[in-house]
Amino acid sequence: MKSKALERCADNLWMGLQLKTTDLVVRCFAEQAEGQWTVVCLDFSLAAQSESLDDATALLVGQLKDYVSDALTGIDADYANELLVRRRAPLGLWLKFYKSKFLNWCSSDRNGPNFKGFSHPLPLTPVTA
Repeated sequence: MKSKALERCADNLWMGLQLKTTDLVVRCFAEQAEGQWTVVCLDFSLAAQSESLDDATALLVGQLKDYVSDALTGIDADYANELLVRRRAPLGLWLKFYKSKFLNWCSSDRNGPNFKGFSHPLPLTPVTA
C-alpha cells in the first residue's frame, strides 16, 4: 500500500510539480491578541490558535504535515502542483509579515512580544529509493 503512495508521489514530482530548495521552507507569523496566539502559515494559508505560542505552533506543524502528506499521497495527489505551489494567504497577511521582518531588521524592539515573523522548514521525511 505504501509503495503505491510513494509511486504516486514520485509521479507527481516528475509530472509538473517543480519544487525548489526554497519551497521547503514556509513563511509564518504569530500574533497574540486577547490572550490567544494565532500562528499563520502564509505559503499554504493555514492557521492555528491556542493560549500559548508553543501549542499554537505545534498545532500548525501538525496541519502542515497533514496538508503536505495529503497533497502528495492522498486523494488530492493529482492536484499537488496547485496545492503546494499556488495556495497563498491574502496580500494583507503577507504585508503584515514583511512589515514585521522590516521592523525586526531596523530594531528588535519594534514589534514587541505580541508579533513574531519566522520561517519554518516543511515537516518532510526523506525517503531513500
